[in-house]
Amino acid sequence: MKIAEKIEALSDAHDACRMVAFADLSSQMVLCSATKEKVGQEKLDALCKKTVNVFSDPFETLSTSIIGGLNEAIVAGPDGVLICLRSETVPDDALCCMCDDTMDLDAFLADSRTLLAEISEDEPSKATSA
Repeated sequence: MKIAEKIEALSDAHDACRMVAFADLSSQMVLCSATKEKVGQEKLDALCKKTVNVFSDPFETLSTSIIGGLNEAIVAGPDGVLICLRSETVPDDALCCMCDDTMDLDAFLADSRTLLAEISEDEPSKATSA
């Protein structure tokens, strides 16, 4: 299964998840995304930039809550909840997820961690599988 299909499956499995983006933090670029509504590139770019900022300064806002060290964070805002996960093995790989505040956080984080580990594990073929 390609990365795009995997992130779409993650989004589909969680009704409260509005958008999942797989990003390369070093280039600040979203490589692929799955959304439940049409989203412009500028919104994806802003989401990626916000994720980069969260990991470079995890306390940039008072609403940031570190979950699992510096590889996971939640930022609550007026547009919903941004859930950021960075790969433990490939630190430039990240999932940036916009969710409603009704999200089953434990289930979503478990699925997201598994997905990101799978993607990062398959690093050499990432460029051809997105």
